[in-house]
Amino acid sequence: MTEKHKRTPASLRTEQLEETENGTVFRTVLPTPAPDGSEAALRFTLTPEGALKLDNRQPEAGRLLGRRLSLAMAAAMREIALARNPGALSGRTLRGMAFELRVHYRAYRMGLKRSHAAVTKLGGLDSAAPDFDDNAAWFERPLRSLPAIGKALLRR
Repeated sequence: MTEKHKRTPASLRTEQLEETENGTVFRTVLPTPAPDGSEAALRFTLTPEGALKLDNRQPEAGRLLGRRLSLAMAAAMREIALARNPGALSGRTLRGMAFELRVHYRAYRMGLKRSHAAVTKLGGLDSAAPDFDDNAAWFERPLRSLPAIGKALLRR
């Protein structure tokens, strides 16, 4: 195993900002500053159902393309979700969640399914759960899901 793969994701500081009708808004401070030297941060929402939503239109969202940072962000988001709703995110792994963050951001930037990719929704695999995410399995098992992903991308 290489040294690169032994590293653990950087820890991030997450704070609650506000309660809204759509859920609780959190702010996660990233480990490196923004280009202007200010504190770089991303906001996400924990819905009342236990799903997580991250708006890819945020200026710092592109930083999630990095594997280590996307893993750290997924860990921070999952920790918040499970602390509030222990049954949330059933069947989800950090790798799958981080992969979903990266893919949704790339799709948004490329203009693919922009209406769906502008906000990444992370929910569980259990279809009976309130936080069910209908495409979560695609990111947990991407190779097995390639035909379904292709069909979804071709639909407009």
